[in-house]
Amino acid sequence: MGGEAITLAGFTGSGKTHFCKSYALLRENVLVFDVNNEYNLPEWDITKKWEGGRYRYTGMNFTAFLNCIAGIDSNGALIKKILNTNIICEDCSGFMKGQIGKNAMQIFQGKRHSNNNYFFLYHAVELVPRDIYRFTNKFVLFAVNETPKQIGKRFSSLEQAAIKLNSSKEKYKKIIIKLQ
Repeated sequence: MGGEAITLAGFTGSGKTHFCKSYALLRENVLVFDVNNEYNLPEWDITKKWEGGRYRYTGMNFTAFLNCIAGIDSNGALIKKILNTNIICEDCSGFMKGQIGKNAMQIFQGKRHSNNNYFFLYHAVELVPRDIYRFTNKFVLFAVNETPKQIGKRFSSLEQAAIKLNSSKEKYKKIIIKLQ
């Protein structure tokens, strides 16, 4: 896997973070925007040049985090861009909703060229910005507090998966929908 966007939606405790820990952490280079302090990884100092590895960033400055991915330091100077990395954006419901901005879109859309995989975690399908959905390769749907009809109204390609998910009796049920 390289250069993909994977969007996950599910309510708290449905298994999104567990999925990321068991799937995204398999890669040698991992960077987590860890707003809830859920990953047992060393803290990444965003003032230092990225050399690869497995880190988390617990600061609340998403713009600074994005700039580092793009290879721009706090003074606006070009530094080493982050490449070949699984980048997990935890709890996007709180900081990445509605229009996500031109800078962010350019970074995320360049996923194939950077060979970065982006994981976007949301608490509900209705909170996923259309911009993120447009370039999502895989959508992982967990249990949500939305009906299949509400989900289908937002993103029609997810409605059948939501119906199937609702009929499942699994505790941590999920369906992976390939979109691209």
